[in-house]
Amino acid sequence: MYHPISWISPYFNYAETFNPPNTIQKIDSSFLPPTLARGTDSGVRFSFLGGKIVGQVDYYRNYEKNSSGGGINVGNINNLLQSAAVADPTIGRNIRSEPDVPAQATDVQDRYSQGYEGELTANFTPNWRAIFNFGIPRAYSENGQQFSIGYWNTHLAALKQIVTDAGNVVDPTTGLASANPSISAAAAPDQAMAMNAFNALVNQVNGFNFGRNRSTASNSMNIYTDYSFREGLLRGLRFGVGLNYRQARVIGNRGSDTIVDPNDPTKAIHDPRYTSNSFVRAPKPDRMATINIGYTVRLKDRREMTYTVTVRNALNQQDIWYTGSGLRPLNGDYTSPARTTVPTTFALRTPINFEFKGAYKY
Repeated sequence: MYHPISWISPYFNYAETFNPPNTIQKIDSSFLPPTLARGTDSGVRFSFLGGKIVGQVDYYRNYEKNSSGGGINVGNINNLLQSAAVADPTIGRNIRSEPDVPAQATDVQDRYSQGYEGELTANFTPNWRAIFNFGIPRAYSENGQQFSIGYWNTHLAALKQIVTDAGNVVDPTTGLASANPSISAAAAPDQAMAMNAFNALVNQVNGFNFGRNRSTASNSMNIYTDYSFREGLLRGLRFGVGLNYRQARVIGNRGSDTIVDPNDPTKAIHDPRYTSNSFVRAPKPDRMATINIGYTVRLKDRREMTYTVTVRNALNQQDIWYTGSGLRPLNGDYTSPARTTVPTTFALRTPINFEFKGAYKY
């Protein structure tokens, strides 16, 4: 930090860190590489009007290599690998000598974050104070699915053989499997399981995005002001009100969306319009108001009794708060195999509520 003049102080900070690898395995049963990270912070702190207005603005940049997360669906892979072949169902699994992958596996990605943060405190009078802060974050990831796509590329030929052995055929154009009409379901007990698992994997891989993902972070802002009475009949009374605002959150992406296969209306294929960068956001931003009322009574021997009433969700918002997304039939048509991602999981907001506290200082 540098103090060129009394009312402004620029600063800069650089840091590096190292974390041992996560204990979850990669898809090939080996362990993840260590995580390496570095970051910088730079900004300025300021003070005006003899300290009545103080604040700071900060810009940060962070980079993390080998951050764990993502990966191909290992459950679908194991379902496919455990599919019995029509030629020899007694084995009870694939006849291509392909072993199962770990039941729990993850991948790695490189993560970047940058953004601005600011805070301002203004003491307009000895009794009246206001606080404002904001955050404009941007978080990105790239180079994801490194181990998953490596497994997929080296094992795809064998996986096609396995789904075919189970009684299906693979379309050379779409890459999707369908039931072999010359083989009855009775003769192929794992035909449907293998087909569904293989097609789910194809659609998932087609939705992978290997470039830099768009940021899923949401901007936020908080403002609060309070007023304290220090003399007269209302001496000891304090009243405050605040508002928290957060941009509509990202709750999913449309990378798994599908459309009807133009060559077979009974099947679905990946929707080429969407990738994992096609976000689904909550329908509304988050806004929450809070009211604080306090009263302090001064007692003998410098003792105090303070009563506080906090009103949370003061605007009594009771709309649904969406927390996640899922696949649903396109346009609500259950006769179509096409699926689209929409907000699904949700929570109910706690309605307006009141909290009373008393504190005795001695």
